[in-house]
Formats: sequence, structure tokens, C-alpha cells
Amino acid sequence: PYHVMLFLGRARTDDGGASDWLVYHTGSSPHDAGEVRKVRLSVLARHPDPRWRPVAANKNFLGFYRLKILE
Repeated sequence: PYHVMLFLGRARTDDGGASDWLVYHTGSSPHDAGEVRKVRLSVLARHPDPRWRPVAANKNFLGFYRLKILE
């Protein structure tokens, strides 16, 4: 399964001045509906599980894309 993470940038509420916020859904399973989470890109880049790191060396990371509806 694939996941989409949306880049939010700076939060509208005070989150320490960070400008690299992402939002994503954790995915569901037969026992869990999953949840929506907000995380900083800089934190995700250091995730303990390398499969979650948004870097070119990660074969699970397909890249950054701009949604056509935003153009």
C-alpha cells in the first residue's frame, strides 16, 4: 500500500516557528482504523525506521510531487 503525506509548511497556530509540517494517515488494518498525524519533516528524516525517511536512498520513498489542483 502507498501513503500520501501532505506538506503544510508553517502551522497557523504557534508550533515553535517550524515551517516543515506534514500531515498523513497511518493506514488502517482489520483491528485498527488508523489515525491522522502531524509531524515535522525534519523529525521524519530521523525516524528510527528508515522506511519512513523521505530521502532518495529509501526505495520506499517515491518523491515529492505538487498536486495539479494547486496550479
